[in-house]
Amino acid sequence: MKRVRLPINQNAALSADAALERNTYSNPNGATTQSRRDAWINAYAAAGGEVEEVDGKSTSVGQLVKSCPINNIELRYLRADGAPVANAQYVVRSLQGDILYKGSLDANGYALIRNVPYEHTSFVYYFHKDSQPYTVTRGPSARPDEQETQDILDSILDWIWGTLQGDFNENQSTSQIVVNTVLGLIPLVDQALDVRDIIAGIKHLVSFYQEDESQQRKHADVLGLSHELWLWINVFIIAIGCIPELGSAIKGVLKLIINRMQKAGKKIAMLEPHQVREIWEAVVKVLNDYGFGNANKWLMDFSGKLDGWMAEATEKIRHALDATKSMVTFAQNRFNGWLADALLSEAQRTSILTRLQKFQDALSKIYSRLEKMKAEVNAWIREQVSNLISGSHKFEKKGTATSAGGGHVNTRVQEKAPAPDLHNPPLHANNSIKKYWDQWPEAVHRRYMEAQKAVEHSATLVRKMSAAELAAIQGSKKGSTTLQDVFPPGKEGNKAFALGRVYEFKKGERNLQEGYEEILNVRLDGGLREYLLQNMVPDRLPGKMPAEFKDLPRFKLEQDGFTILIPKTAWSVFVKYIH
Repeated sequence: MKRVRLPINQNAALSADAALERNTYSNPNGATTQSRRDAWINAYAAAGGEVEEVDGKSTSVGQLVKSCPINNIELRYLRADGAPVANAQYVVRSLQGDILYKGSLDANGYALIRNVPYEHTSFVYYFHKDSQPYTVTRGPSARPDEQETQDILDSILDWIWGTLQGDFNENQSTSQIVVNTVLGLIPLVDQALDVRDIIAGIKHLVSFYQEDESQQRKHADVLGLSHELWLWINVFIIAIGCIPELGSAIKGVLKLIINRMQKAGKKIAMLEPHQVREIWEAVVKVLNDYGFGNANKWLMDFSGKLDGWMAEATEKIRHALDATKSMVTFAQNRFNGWLADALLSEAQRTSILTRLQKFQDALSKIYSRLEKMKAEVNAWIREQVSNLISGSHKFEKKGTATSAGGGHVNTRVQEKAPAPDLHNPPLHANNSIKKYWDQWPEAVHRRYMEAQKAVEHSATLVRKMSAAELAAIQGSKKGSTTLQDVFPPGKEGNKAFALGRVYEFKKGERNLQEGYEEILNVRLDGGLREYLLQNMVPDRLPGKMPAEFKDLPRFKLEQDGFTILIPKTAWSVFVKYIH
């Protein structure tokens, strides 16, 4: 007796089905179960299917047919929005891993596999070779309107102002009036139209390049990368997000890969295979969220297109640098003019111009490093993506065959997921914050990001205190007073500083109390600003405060703005930033 040799040739099976139907139609009363079976086998073999001999002497035909019922497999493949994935390829494997069937879906993303032996009622299947090229349907993340352009200018003005405020002895509001009067209206520059977020990344680079080498060496490495390269990776990812059409998808993919590596504490090459697969699945879901089509093929082609994307990003970074440089140059010209001469002392103006020149020097350093860092960022991104796609990744599912008319269709719907954004720690956050980040609720994430923005845009930390306390703090800077002098036993464990405003005590009468009339302004220059951005944590968290946070600065939101709390255990670090 003959039977079909696995795997079944689907084309031969369809040809045999058609031949059997023609024979049955022409002679409906002349066919027996045995003759139909033999006819189908012969037609299958004639169409190119492979058959083999079996010993059927001890089993009647009726028993053989009954013990080996023929089932069908129905497959369907849909996109995340429910549209069919037309003409993709399918593969059906046995539970032991042998390939049983291969073929193509039709225009409706459907396939019917007939005459499946009983032993293959359960199987594993996957789809691949989606014929639809990947297309992004969501626009770039940076497409500012006129109001957003004005926000850029305001941000840069705040940035410049923040570096100058410490050069005045007047109160904060008077000082800002003087600076704004001298600067006047910063002229609109066309380059600002597509650099809304890039400038924020450049600000971190400016702070870094204003440091001397000894300060730069104190920054911790991230994933084995220097702090400098890590800052540049962040800037390039932001700039890539500004590329028309594809930018959002590329940025989303890179943010997700970096997010997963940060959580694992390793680069892709050092992860276990199952971890790499999990990242690949997550990346495909992000791509499905940004567009539709063969996301895996797009990933396979990623490295070949990276040079072009990096070139576009480099030009956008250059435009952002040009915009920033022109505004700082404008400020320099104004502070060299007659109005500044009339409003400022020579010492004040000299100090301001010195600070602005440091800005320009840092910007020049960024210009000079741009091409070299582009190459290093390019190589690093290429390495991560290449290692990500090096495995044979498939979305496999278990399926079930049913008898004809059973109605069960094995369906896979592509999944989609948004790229990480607010609910992921900033690149510069310290490792303790990253460790506990996923345990924080959404409200804490949101408040954390608000506090980060407030520190970015504020110029000073302000504390109201007594003359004795001020003397103790000034003495601790010089080394002439002790920590107990600054934090008298039994009084307080933290020093509270208002962010960008005069500190007010919660108890109103204390604000009027004699002896609390001294104001300490601590300038948020590059070093202190970066220290807070990297290390500050919420003052209150659900559950127990992690032990790793006890030596870190904290923030809390009060009625009139954010307050920064410096614990006693962090004072020795903080006091170094007081000028």
